[in-house]
Amino acid sequence: MDRYVIVRVTRIEEFGVYCEVLDHPGYQGFVSRGEVSSSWIKDISRLIRVGEIRGAKILNIDENSKVIELSFRRVSEKENAEMIQMYRNEQTALNILKNAVSKAKIKKGVDPVINLIKERYRSLYEFFRNASTDEKLLDELNIPKTLKNYLKEEISKRFGQIVYRIKVDVSATSGREDGLNSIKTLFSDVNAKYIGGGKYMIEFEHTNPKELRRYVETIMQNLSERAKDLEIDFEYQIRER
Repeated sequence: MDRYVIVRVTRIEEFGVYCEVLDHPGYQGFVSRGEVSSSWIKDISRLIRVGEIRGAKILNIDENSKVIELSFRRVSEKENAEMIQMYRNEQTALNILKNAVSKAKIKKGVDPVINLIKERYRSLYEFFRNASTDEKLLDELNIPKTLKNYLKEEISKRFGQIVYRIKVDVSATSGREDGLNSIKTLFSDVNAKYIGGGKYMIEFEHTNPKELRRYVETIMQNLSERAKDLEIDFEYQIRER
């Protein structure tokens, strides 16, 4: 279990605070009066509210009773804010997944998908945020296609439009004296990155994958024709990602 947990305050007593441990279901948290604040407080309820979500540090775990002794005072304001934000982000990601699973009518629920994602990522939120700019992450998941499509839709709503990208590896060489200028002319309308040894890389992007593919194929065919006119040895390979 982590050294820190997210809790929701459920009850306040004179001697301490009882909590629901949100990221570890089945455990109850308890913060003794002395661990609520670094300074002395006469009335705990003036500092802590029932229903409040906070970050807490684990002091001890009783596995028999499933009670975790916690501390609020050993968590700085900055740490508390970061932990709460991470918790909220994860709840947002969970809602994205729940909505997609519901629309796709997946009977097994969200747990199998969560397990797949967390094999490689620390959190759902991190995965969905990265997937919003790199669609191959979703494509690599071993889940039904309908669920992938709904996930893309839900991720787009939360993080913005998914951008699809295609890389093209290009070989362009010329034996003419003005060969370098000819190659510059060839690539005058595209942003070709020089790799070395007559090798270049061109990257295209669009929010529609089908339109992107058609656009790239048209551009590369036009470059091939222009290369012939400029007497350039030209080859290319489209590499989607």
